[in-house]
Amino acid sequence: MPLYDQDLEEKGFPEPVKRVVDTIRAADAVYFAAPEFCQSIPGTQKNLIDWISRVKPVAFTGKPIAIVTAAASFSGGARCQHDLRKILSVQGCYVMTSNQVFIPHNNLKFDKDLNLTCEETRKALKEQVEAFGNWIDIFKRQ
Repeated sequence: MPLYDQDLEEKGFPEPVKRVVDTIRAADAVYFAAPEFCQSIPGTQKNLIDWISRVKPVAFTGKPIAIVTAAASFSGGARCQHDLRKILSVQGCYVMTSNQVFIPHNNLKFDKDLNLTCEETRKALKEQVEAFGNWIDIFKRQ
């Protein structure tokens, strides 16, 4: 994904942007997973959201959204999740407020092959995914 650039946008949206927008539009919902970088969201994720927000109508509009964050710190990415919620709040989507998942000390919860080894975290994620399914159903009925 190229860095957002209005001059580039004026020449036409890059193909990677079009593919992501089409994928989001075709989806029933969007599940964001983000590591916390410098107490906020990764720049690459913000860049992606910036591009998506420029294609009208915005692909996130009306979509149910769930978020999970992780950090090596004790906060589990709470600051990242706060910023991500703030950014998404102006995209016309519906961010799930229940069953929030923050994964603290993520460097201790995965093995060398990146398999989740923490049963407590696995349980929290399972509960979040189940709640997200219910959240999605609410919007499908409308």
